[in-house]
Amino acid sequence: MTQLSKLSDELLINIFSSIDRISQVAECRLVCRHWNGLAEKAMLGHDIALSSDGGLLRLYTVLIKHPKKATLIKHLHFKSKIEFTVLLKEFLGIAVTHNIESLTGDLYEKQFFDTLIDIVKTSPIKFDKLKTLTVSVETMEADFEGIDWDYIAQLTQFKKAKTFALRGLFDNFDILEQVLSNCLPEMQNLTLMVIRFDRVSTWDQETTKKCYVVTKLTIVHGMITIELLNYVLYKFVNLDTIVIDFILFPDVHDMNIHRIPAIISKVPHKDVVFSIPLVTNLRDALIQLKSDEYAIGFENVEITGEVRLRITWH
Repeated sequence: MTQLSKLSDELLINIFSSIDRISQVAECRLVCRHWNGLAEKAMLGHDIALSSDGGLLRLYTVLIKHPKKATLIKHLHFKSKIEFTVLLKEFLGIAVTHNIESLTGDLYEKQFFDTLIDIVKTSPIKFDKLKTLTVSVETMEADFEGIDWDYIAQLTQFKKAKTFALRGLFDNFDILEQVLSNCLPEMQNLTLMVIRFDRVSTWDQETTKKCYVVTKLTIVHGMITIELLNYVLYKFVNLDTIVIDFILFPDVHDMNIHRIPAIISKVPHKDVVFSIPLVTNLRDALIQLKSDEYAIGFENVEITGEVRLRITWH
């Protein structure tokens, strides 16, 4: 212990910050009073996942007593069990500062976005350190002219944000195009989850604004159509990597899934996985996907009986 006490504060903080689990960093606080403060600083710089009002209240209490510690917070994730309350509003007002680097989660309430917009608008310092922002636009079409557009309009302020995740209910390409064209100016990695999409909807090249900064596109768990793939491949000119992971439902014939690998074949790096639930005929899916251009492998079988097929190009 005598040797450890001679380590500099900077080195100790680096050691604490390299520990993956916050619970283990918390144990370091018990060693001595000096380590307590340094370990707490490292904990606040870790990925902080808030899953209950109890955890939110504990962190809020710390920040109320020591407001300057809020600038140490870099990563906040809100799980779906957290609901928007007066406590959460007050917490955001203290915890979200110009030093925030990632802000993610599953909060969809209008008040949550209202609060974030107010923080950005009233802050004397720009939020130029934010690198990751997950946005869930879960409103029906009738509500799209409200808070969602106000929120999306603020995204251009995050000059250094590279990663963007968007989940939404889109009935046509016009709405999707408006959202994507007003996203982060330096976005490089885009995750797209389209929960609902009109399969007969079409898009227009003349009204589609090309994007040259996105290099990686991930489409997960939502609905995917041939038109959607054609649209994103046209829009994102410098796409280097595409990841597709979605569920094949019984209407595999109507989805023209055999066209998906062909459409994305020119993208340099591809990772395509189809999940086949029990309600879908696995044989039909394999017949649809059969090709000499790539191999189909059984990646694993889930506990639910779901089979995952991975496409590998020769």
